[in-house]
Amino acid sequence: MTRPDLVGAACAAAALGHLVLGALWLLRDRADRTRARPAVCAALDPYHAVTTGPWGAVEAVEPAVAELLTARLVEVGDDGRIRLT
Repeated sequence: MTRPDLVGAACAAAALGHLVLGALWLLRDRADRTRARPAVCAALDPYHAVTTGPWGAVEAVEPAVAELLTARLVEVGDDGRIRLT
């Protein structure tokens, strides 16, 4: 087997591996989004929505933070981080 043949085989194997990993990543992402969808529709407590961190329901974070800001329960620092008051 010559060097160009070996390089071609290695590149083909790497491309196939990346293709398989990409497909698996897309399937896992779709399953995670499907699992997180009911959490977006549920009525979340604003404090719970902000303190639990990223769980896939990004749509619920901004209204929760807005409600906590209007109630003066949190403040935004100079560095952009949200702190409980």
